[in-house]
Amino acid sequence: MEDLDRWLLAESRLKAAAQEFSQCCSALQNLNYDYSQDSAAQDYLDRKVTLVRGRRDSLTATESMISQSQTILNAALSQFRPLASIQRLPNELLSRVFNLAIPPYCPWAQFDDPDILLDITSVCRRWRKLAIQTPSLWSHVDFYLTDYEKDPPPPRIEQMWLERAKGTPLHVHFFCSSNLEFTTYTPQLLALPQLVEILVPYVSQIITLELFYFELRYIIETLTEIRLAQGITNPINTLHINGTGPTGSGRSNSPAPAWPASLFKGLSEIHIGELGEIHCPTLYQLASILNCCPCLHTLRLHSLSILADTDTRNYPTVHLPHLRFLGLRRVFQHNQRNILSILQPGSMELHLEVDMHLDDNDFAATTSFITTFHVTSLCLWPPPWFNYDNPEIKRYLPFAQAVHTLLIPLEEGGTDEQLDALLTTNQAGASLPRLPNLKTLCLMAARFWPSGIKSLEKVVSTYSLNKIALIACGTGLSHARGPGDERLRIKFEGMLQRIPQRVPEFVFEHGYVFGSNGPWHMRLQKRLIGLID
Repeated sequence: MEDLDRWLLAESRLKAAAQEFSQCCSALQNLNYDYSQDSAAQDYLDRKVTLVRGRRDSLTATESMISQSQTILNAALSQFRPLASIQRLPNELLSRVFNLAIPPYCPWAQFDDPDILLDITSVCRRWRKLAIQTPSLWSHVDFYLTDYEKDPPPPRIEQMWLERAKGTPLHVHFFCSSNLEFTTYTPQLLALPQLVEILVPYVSQIITLELFYFELRYIIETLTEIRLAQGITNPINTLHINGTGPTGSGRSNSPAPAWPASLFKGLSEIHIGELGEIHCPTLYQLASILNCCPCLHTLRLHSLSILADTDTRNYPTVHLPHLRFLGLRRVFQHNQRNILSILQPGSMELHLEVDMHLDDNDFAATTSFITTFHVTSLCLWPPPWFNYDNPEIKRYLPFAQAVHTLLIPLEEGGTDEQLDALLTTNQAGASLPRLPNLKTLCLMAARFWPSGIKSLEKVVSTYSLNKIALIACGTGLSHARGPGDERLRIKFEGMLQRIPQRVPEFVFEHGYVFGSNGPWHMRLQKRLIGLID
């Protein structure tokens, strides 16, 4: 960067000097020689003219130097792709640029501006016409509503969005916020019937459906309406249900209805998260739901209480031969053990996301699942309070010998103990890998102190890794900012420079907020392990 800045400054100076030189040449052309001057003045003028004549050869040398510099400059710039004005792009390429600017997932998931598409249509007439005539740009349809509105406005924008999408496959996102103006109220989603009504003519195009922060009865009602409108056909393959509402103490929720398994028939991806205990399906209901999805390849359950049924002793085994991603995060009261006990994945490579529990029975159930089925990718969430001297991950590694991809989310925790746990030593004191097949290591939301930097570099030198990913990682700063923080930052940046020299693929991404919703977490993990681009 400094070399580029120096060149730009030198070019500005050269341009200014050339302009000044041109003006001086013009002034010489207009110079009148007065032969009537005294001899001293004539001698002075003759000396100056002689000097100017003598400098003409140096001008030729300078011109040659500039010409050579242009040749060198052209060769240097040839290694960089030239940029073209976006207005010169043909419509086919410009529409692809528009598609790249639109997030391929729910706009409120992470840092995305939901108005970006409307901004594109406001740039100029050409952009507006092209955007409106590109149906794929309008394939993500967002329905925002409040759980208590007396007179909701008609859904004109949503209707326009659906019309512009034409026949393209649709990703429909419902998002319900709470009306906090009332101290006590019962939710009345008066806008919901209107939104579902305008959606009905397009139900055959819906392939993704997301329902955020609804009461369960509204979730069931909406699913039922859409399924009935679809009839025999069932194009929906992805369903995300997240939360029953970030509400205040004044909201009065209705009793939870049952979970009809038929509404989930044919799905290939399911995410259910952040439901209150009374709204969660029981273990038997969950088994019935999953048995309706024989082609399921992705299942993530997050912040749920999947309780055992009091009147059921034997649960049906759930055969999922196509399962590739299984996430169990914060499933409470030994739910993780119960869920794993009924699942029967196939022979395909499986990514497993689980909490590391201190309970021996949960630990035994999880490690048995890892060794019994083809778990080759593992995401281990640390317990809320873990022992830094003897981290919980050490217990799991002996059962993960087939794992080639390991993801460790640390939730702003240090890296030292987790990374040291990946290594063992022989009798001579040399470091050896605990996971002989490990090829990809990902740390998420981790904080590096000097010892953690050394530990990661030691892991890199011990393993033959193909990929390292650091997601939302940074330095561990002291409470009172001091000179040590700057030294730590320099060491951390030095580590970031050295790792790419020893690992073929290095990913460093920051700016993520790990309190984001579950579907975003699932998408991040699937991208890191290569299930999606």
